[in-house]
Amino acid sequence: YYAVKEFVGGQSWNPVDWVKDGVTKYSKNAKEDLTAMVQLWLPSDCVQFVLPVHIRLPFRHMVSFFWTAYVSFTRGAIDNKKAE
Repeated sequence: YYAVKEFVGGQSWNPVDWVKDGVTKYSKNAKEDLTAMVQLWLPSDCVQFVLPVHIRLPFRHMVSFFWTAYVSFTRGAIDNKKAE
């Protein structure tokens, strides 16, 4: 996610910079992101395996959609600082 975000909104056209900047931002946010991920996916997985087989995949996609929306809303702002 972070590397793609750097590709879209970063200051450089070098893919190495995208990955480097993305990993830097990931490492800053890792604890909070992983905590939120466990809080969502652990209960979701428990519910998913109780559901009938034909409902599991749509349920998983729905949860994934909301997870992606959450990450986009909380981490999606593009920094407008100038390259130094």
